[in-house]
Amino acid sequence: MARFFIPVAVFFAVLAVTASSPKDDNPAGVPKLRTEIKVVDNIKNFRSRNPLTKLTPLSRSAQPKGQTIYTLGGRVGGDRLAAQSGDSQLFGPPQDVQLVLTYPQSGVGAIISYVEITCDQSSNLGDAYVVDGGIGQRSITIVVEALHTTFFTYVAQIYGY
Repeated sequence: MARFFIPVAVFFAVLAVTASSPKDDNPAGVPKLRTEIKVVDNIKNFRSRNPLTKLTPLSRSAQPKGQTIYTLGGRVGGDRLAAQSGDSQLFGPPQDVQLVLTYPQSGVGAIISYVEITCDQSSNLGDAYVVDGGIGQRSITIVVEALHTTFFTYVAQIYGY
């Protein structure tokens, strides 16, 4: 009996998070981030293909109900939401998933003060790190890894001035 109810409960939890995520609900004038979620055969491939890239880890905070919040920097007076994005995907069997976030999509962005990425996934395994740009700069690229998960939902927010 429990074998049936657990997958059904997970499905409805993902459905609820997906329905409440700001997938296409960005506030007026707030640009979206350029994003790509993909299943990867070996999560370490990025590191092996880019051995000279300095990886700056984001702070990781586990939350109740399986959420993980990754943060970098801190809010400062006068900063504002510069970009936001969110998405959700379901997978059959557990997969290793990689999310790449890039700000700005094009042109020159705001000076970045704070990054927050909230992730929901079926496992608590994963990490996030900056691979280019960063706090105090006008651009940033972040890689989020989610390991052995059957679903992945995220909301990413970048603040700047």
